[in-house]
Amino acid sequence: MWCVFVAERRLTLARPFKGTYILDSPESKVHNLADLKPFQIVSLLTMLEFDTSEFLELIELVEYGLAWANQKDRDERIDDGNRGAVTSNLRDVVSKCEELGLAVSRNFINDARIRLSLKENFQPSYLDISTQMEAVKAVLHAELETVKFLMIPAREAHYYTDVDLFGVDVASNFSNASYDIGEAGKCLAVGRSTACVLHLMRVLELGLNSLANQFQVSFVNTNWNQIIEQVESKIRDIDKDPNKPATWREDRKFYSGAANQFRYFKDSWRNYAMHIHDKYTPEEALIVYTSVKVFMEQIAKRLKQP
Repeated sequence: MWCVFVAERRLTLARPFKGTYILDSPESKVHNLADLKPFQIVSLLTMLEFDTSEFLELIELVEYGLAWANQKDRDERIDDGNRGAVTSNLRDVVSKCEELGLAVSRNFINDARIRLSLKENFQPSYLDISTQMEAVKAVLHAELETVKFLMIPAREAHYYTDVDLFGVDVASNFSNASYDIGEAGKCLAVGRSTACVLHLMRVLELGLNSLANQFQVSFVNTNWNQIIEQVESKIRDIDKDPNKPATWREDRKFYSGAANQFRYFKDSWRNYAMHIHDKYTPEEALIVYTSVKVFMEQIAKRLKQP
């Protein structure tokens, strides 16, 4: 199941942990925060397993130590036996922070544990222990708040994860477009609609370049309108060529349709997408994405990048 939301998971009775989560295939394995790579996506199952088995255990250790200290007379001095129990608890917290990749919390808590265990003649009060555990809890929450995840809806996930989103013909004949096609898909998946359209216009530019090259029309330092007009002029000349191929009618139909479609893209989207006042909704971006995908699939049957 996939959905977009900012998660609020209650890890303690006192304070919720807030964050945003990125999900993907169940095959993604995450054992601690240090395992996560930038922009990696993982499954909901993995996040839930990771959450319940790791985060809750860590917070419970801290809450246990805090609750234990708060049950005592706050002015009473702790004896060596109970001090050993506290340092043991903190050692477990340090180990759990190590497993989770929480380096700042690990170092802070380990310093507190060492200070408490090394002072043989130091007998802190239970108030001191409670204050220390509150500080530990605050540091843990502060570090956990810095780790953000983004969830992707199930219906959008394939845009983020799939390769060759425009099919094998486009991937083969327009390999230079692979980057922008992939980025358009990712932008569509995460709701960056205007960025999606901009990447799609870059894909179309490679397609127009291939059409211009087919008719020996220069693509350098020339705007789309001039290129399309020159291509259309060359297309009209096809039937005037005494050496035209037997397939010239089919060729003219294909190239005329492609040129007309490029003009449509130019007038409908490209001219506006290049200006900062235009923005696109997710629904509009999906229309552009689908239109460009279908068009590139068609021209890739007969054209390829120069």
